Amino acid sequence: MVHKGHWFEEMINNRNKSVVRDMKWMATGEKICIVYEDGAVIVGSVEGNRLWGKELDYTLAKIEWSPDGKTILFGTTTGDVKVHDYVGNYLFQIKIFAKGDGEESTLADIQWFESSRVGYNYEDASREAPSLCIAYNSGLV
Repeated sequence: MVHKGHWFEEMINNRNKSVVRDMKWMATGEKICIVYEDGAVIVGSVEGNRLWGKELDYTLAKIEWSPDGKTILFGTTTGDVKVHDYVGNYLFQIKIFAKGDGEESTLADIQWFESSRVGYNYEDASREAPSLCIAYNSGLV
């Protein structure tokens, strides 16, 4: 952005105390979410403008947008998945029964699969609903 005739980087965490753990674009490509290990979250537009930033009370590992862009899933280093709305307000935590303990609870990835976006044509309309996959380094899914 330009401020008083000088260019400034707007979508950075300039506190020099944490590292980027993950970043994801929304399905439409309109917004990007960048998560830092220390809980800092930055959401920006496709133009590069910061839309909002927030400090969460957990150590972050992964991020995933819902297919409709209305919610954001934040995966923590303890393997929990917390759901927030598109402006960062906490909604709930996903109940995960096959997480494991210790190293086994490390998240490998969080991904939504939306069959309609990749051309699948299921006869059963309920199978066309987006599916969420939460995978752990232990192999549990």
